[in-house]
This record gives sequence, C-alpha cells and structure tokens, in this order.
Amino acid sequence: MEGMNQKEQKPILVHGSYGIRRTAIFVITSLLIRQITETHRMSILNTAITVCKRRYGVLRLLADYRLILQSALYYAKQCDLIKNEKTFMDAIDVSECDYMLTFDPFEFQ
Repeated sequence: MEGMNQKEQKPILVHGSYGIRRTAIFVITSLLIRQITETHRMSILNTAITVCKRRYGVLRLLADYRLILQSALYYAKQCDLIKNEKTFMDAIDVSECDYMLTFDPFEFQ
C-alpha cells in the first residue's frame, strides 16, 4: 500500500470464496493501514462497526480482532511510527489478553 500513488489509487473489489470473515479482516486491516498512513492514528472499533453495519456478523471471534490489531501494530512499527520497543511489546501483550470471551462491536455504539 505504501507504493500506491494517491492519484492512481482505484477502488479494490475484495471477494472471499471461503466466506466473509477473512474478507472482513482484510478490509478492516486495509482501512486501518490507510488511517495509520494518513493520520498516524487508528480506530479499530469505529472501523469494525462501519464494516459490520454493511455486512452484519462478519466479525464474531475475538481472534479476528486480535489479528486485525496485531497486523496494524506491526505495520505501524514497520513504518517507524512506534519507536519505543516496550510500548510496542506492551500493545502486543494487551492484544493477546483473554479478558473477553465474546465481542460484539454493536454493544459499544
């Protein structure tokens, strides 16, 4: 995504042949990477809610959110937006916590 010129950027059609869960993970991760690149911030919850409103039930597992969060964190680290290694490792540790057994993004609206 880094190499894409903003002027040449066209919409991407994403179709998952094995279901919508993987497709949603890809789309949300891509949206977060764009947020990080453009603003140096990201909102996983708001992005997930936006996608879930358009395709209900795509994110049902906590593991899905972990994968999205960890992918975004590793991207930010790779782009040198997270400079402190301890901060990065703390964020990764938090992403691996089992404090929630189920997660419904619509509970937070």
